Amino acid sequence: MLVFGYFQACGPVLPSTVPLGGEEDPEDAGADVSADAASGDAQNGAPSASSSAGKPAPSAKPKASAAPKPPSPVPSASSAPEDGGVGDAADAAPVVKCDDSGGKVPDCSAIKTTMAPDCIGGMVARPACNELSKLFKPKVAESLVNCLIQKSKTREICDPNNIKDCGLEAIKLACPTPELTTTCEDILGSCTPEPDEAELFNQTTCEQGVAALKSEYRAPFLECAKRECKLERCLGEAIKGKR
Repeated sequence: MLVFGYFQACGPVLPSTVPLGGEEDPEDAGADVSADAASGDAQNGAPSASSSAGKPAPSAKPKASAAPKPPSPVPSASSAPEDGGVGDAADAAPVVKCDDSGGKVPDCSAIKTTMAPDCIGGMVARPACNELSKLFKPKVAESLVNCLIQKSKTREICDPNNIKDCGLEAIKLACPTPELTTTCEDILGSCTPEPDEAELFNQTTCEQGVAALKSEYRAPFLECAKRECKLERCLGEAIKGKR
C-alpha cells in the first residue's frame, strides 16, 4: 500500500494524450485512469476486477438503532406505595355505618300456636312475641318475630329456647353507642349473673340488648339490671315501668 500511495503522490507523470491546444478525450482519460488503477493493483497484489467480479461486496451490517426509552409513568393517587408493599386493607375498605333504623314488624298472630302438653315453646311463643316486639326497635323486633314465625311452621317451635335464640340473633342488628360500654361495665360490676344467665347477661349482650330497646324502655330496664342480673325479670319491669 505504501508503494501504491507513493506512485500516486510522487510517481512519474505519464505523457499526456491531449494534443497541443486541444482537449483531452474523455474516453482516453478514462482508459488511462483505468490502466493506472490496474497497474497499481497488480503491483500491490490486489485482486483483479475479473477475479472478484463473481463475489459480491460484503454489505455493511446496519447498526440497530436503540429503541426509544418509554416515558416514566405518572404516579396516580391510587397507585401502590413506592416500596411495593400492599396498602392497609382497612384504609382501602369502605367504612359501613351501623344503622338499626327502619323495619316493619309482622303481626305475632302469624306464629302458629301449639297447645299440646309436650310443646311448651308453642304455647308461650306468641305471648312472648307480643311483649318483646313492643320493647325492641322495629328492625330488631322484625327479625325476632320472623324467626319465631319460621320456627312455628314445624315442631321446632316446641323448644322454649327458640325465644332466647331468636332474641340473641335479633339484638345483633342493634347499634351500641360508646357510652353503653361504661354503662354495662357498671351494671356487671354491681351484680353477678347466675350460671344460667351468663349467656344472656354479659358485656356484649348487655350493650346490644340495651341498644336494641326503644328509648322509653331503657331507664326502667337499667334500674332493674343494676339491682340484679335477671334479663327476663328486667325486661318485664321495663314493660311495667313504661305502663
